[in-house]
Amino acid sequence: MTKIPLAVILSTILVIGAVVPALALTSWQGPLVDWDVTDKNKNTKTLSLTASGVVPIHTTELSGFAWLYEGVDPTDDKVDAVGITIHDADLNGDGKNDVIDSLQKKSGWHLHNFILAPVVDKDPDNDVETIATLCVDTIVDAPTAGISIQGADVKVNVKNSALLGDLPNGAVAFAIVVDSEGCAATVPTGDLVDQEILDELGVSDGLPLGIVLG
Repeated sequence: MTKIPLAVILSTILVIGAVVPALALTSWQGPLVDWDVTDKNKNTKTLSLTASGVVPIHTTELSGFAWLYEGVDPTDDKVDAVGITIHDADLNGDGKNDVIDSLQKKSGWHLHNFILAPVVDKDPDNDVETIATLCVDTIVDAPTAGISIQGADVKVNVKNSALLGDLPNGAVAFAIVVDSEGCAATVPTGDLVDQEILDELGVSDGLPLGIVLG
C-alpha cells in the first residue's frame, strides 16, 4: 500500500477542524508512531498501529483510534473512518456505564464506523469555548472485530464486509469529549442513553460528542 503522508491528511482535516484550547491527553493518546492496513486473508483485513505509549486494556479515559477512509471529508455526510473506542462513561454517578453502543465488550474496546462533522460554535458571543477538533455526527454501526492490544501495539482484524471503503489515508489517536457548544447531538446517543440522564445534563436530544486529535 502506498501511504499518503499523514501530515498531508491531517492538514486537510484540520483546515475545517476547530482551533481549540489544549486538552491534556494521556501519554498514549499522542501522535501515532506508525500504522498499517494489510490483508489477513481474502475476507479479512488487519488494521494495525503503534501508539505513543502503552495502551491500557481498560481505562476510564474516553478514547479511540481511527483509520481514515479514502476521500475523508467531514463536510460531506459520508462515512469518514473506522475505529476502536472505549468509553466506560458513568454519566450519573451510579458506577455503571451509561453509554452502551456495542454488544462486544460494552465497557471495553470495540469497533465503529462513524461520520465526522466540523465544529460550529453555536454562540460565538459567549465566553464558552468549544473543546473538540471535530464532531462525531453519527455512530454508523458496531461490527464485531478481533482486537489485540499488546503494549503500544494495536491490531484489529475486521471482515471486509464491515469496512465501508479503502483505508489509504492514515490513522489517528483521539480523546472523546462532550462539546455542547460546538457539536450537535451524536446519532444515535439520543436513543442509547437514558432520557432522564440526558435531561439532567441539558442535552435532551443526545450527547454532543466530539474528538480531540492526538
